[in-house]
Amino acid sequence: MDCPEKIYHQNELGCTRRCTCHNAIHLNFGNVSLLLSKSQLSDFSEYISEAVTGCSLDTNDPDVRDIYLPTRDLCILFAVSYNELKNLLDLTEQTLIMLQVDDVLSGLQD
Repeated sequence: MDCPEKIYHQNELGCTRRCTCHNAIHLNFGNVSLLLSKSQLSDFSEYISEAVTGCSLDTNDPDVRDIYLPTRDLCILFAVSYNELKNLLDLTEQTLIMLQVDDVLSGLQD
């Protein structure tokens, strides 16, 4: 894909950037890269938020990768630490804010 490099948000875990080819968002974290629509990103962010809340009481070491995020394929899981999960939530939430800003700015240009 040859998309322009518009980064929405970046932190120590990864970054999100616009994909104009598919009208979507590239979410890169650790060694994982997802291509999500805006609604998928919103759903994923909500799921991660619930996971952060649920895992906050269970973690002994916030840097150990002992949290497993399921995918549609039951044989594939993403292993993350609690701190990585919080950074993933930051990536998704900040990106959703930037998407709202983009929507407002594009409305002003019309």
